[in-house]
Amino acid sequence: MHQEPSFEEDVGRIAGTMGRRRERGVDRESEAALRGLLNEWNPIGVGGLPADEYDCLLWPLWGQLIHGGTPDSTESFLTEPLEEHFGLPSKTCRVAEFARKVFDWRRRRTVR
Repeated sequence: MHQEPSFEEDVGRIAGTMGRRRERGVDRESEAALRGLLNEWNPIGVGGLPADEYDCLLWPLWGQLIHGGTPDSTESFLTEPLEEHFGLPSKTCRVAEFARKVFDWRRRRTVR
């Protein structure tokens, strides 16, 4: 049975290649926009966080967007880091709403 990597394993793998944006098909504008969406979502819910507070989610989320993920699979994917990494109850973080929002954003960017 195939077991999906944990969030921490996925982040570690992706972090090793963060300098190779072109391979992942992302430009700096898209990276900044996705970071902006994560910061706007702000599941921690406090102000004054560093701009890169949610960067541990950025590349795994980008992978979901470009490799056939769906809003439902992304919602499931985000549950682990919210609960395990950030210690947040995912039920209060509007995960489904955020997953739909980033997929709508991605669709608008690719339709242009």
